[in-house]
Amino acid sequence: MLKKNLKMNYKIQKWINNATFGLTEMGPGFDIKDIWYNLKYGMHNLYKFFWVIWRWRGWDFVYNLELLARGLEVYLEKPNYEIDEDKLPKEDKIREVITLIENRKESDYITMAEEALEMEVSDVNFKFAEVKLDDRDGTYFEMIDSRNQAQKDNDKVIYDMAETIEQKEWKKLFELLDKNGQGWWN
Repeated sequence: MLKKNLKMNYKIQKWINNATFGLTEMGPGFDIKDIWYNLKYGMHNLYKFFWVIWRWRGWDFVYNLELLARGLEVYLEKPNYEIDEDKLPKEDKIREVITLIENRKESDYITMAEEALEMEVSDVNFKFAEVKLDDRDGTYFEMIDSRNQAQKDNDKVIYDMAETIEQKEWKKLFELLDKNGQGWWN
């Protein structure tokens, strides 16, 4: 008859890890209850993070930030037994980090700059003129910017402001994580 907390030797642990494709993370001192624990929380994590993982791509850091944001959202969803004096400022900073990550993901800093400056980027109607190249056969076109100098200067101010907003938010994001991140999980 098996005991409830049957201690396993290395061979049994290795067999269980292989049989469950490593999902159980059996190690020294683990017992049969740990299989259920790991599988239960593994399924929970798949449920909570499925769409973020589904969309994740390795070539862009924004997807990693999106994983962090989802993890923080899950953290905010769980019951918290702290007193409000400690909990509320912490949650506000977490929500601010989530917002900064969402802004980075949306990358709509030009609209933010337009609103801040109360200006708009000018409509660009590029014109194309046919160009004959001496050393090549065929028809080629040159793109001509139809904006006047005042419009170009206006757009440059907006683009510079958008870049400034983006850099400030980037610094703010990592300042919040650096100063507060470890304390959120304690």
